[in-house]
Amino acid sequence: MSVTASNTRPIWGFSGFVFAIVALILVVLPMTSMLSAPPQDTATSIGEIAAEIRKSAIRSLTGAEQPAPVVQEQSRTEIIASYLIVIGPVLAGLAAILGAVALLRREAQPLPMMAIGLGISAVVLQYAFVIALVIAGACLMVAILNNLGDILGT
Repeated sequence: MSVTASNTRPIWGFSGFVFAIVALILVVLPMTSMLSAPPQDTATSIGEIAAEIRKSAIRSLTGAEQPAPVVQEQSRTEIIASYLIVIGPVLAGLAAILGAVALLRREAQPLPMMAIGLGISAVVLQYAFVIALVIAGACLMVAILNNLGDILGT
């Protein structure tokens, strides 16, 4: 059995590489929209969260009924971003599978290896970003809860 690559066209490897590039773009796009300028100042948002916690705590302590949560309608860009969050890893997985198929068909190695590497890195990039957001949100909530006495005015 020979180890040399056959002279077939790298159809599977090239298509896997293209899917990997598209997946990386689709994974990065929602990140940039999440980091865009918020509709209001960050301090105002944190103040509103703290005020809402204070109102909820006072209602809970007095035994008053909590209001029903208000469901906000999503904008078109938020809906598109939620679809991109799902489509990106799917294309990245498809890219890795196409790269593996190309390696099994003994196509030239650079394109399939790049397809597999970029596909895996797209998935890792998205989940690392989500984990970073979760950690930042938890740190923010811990800071608010540590200052709950000042928020409640006691």
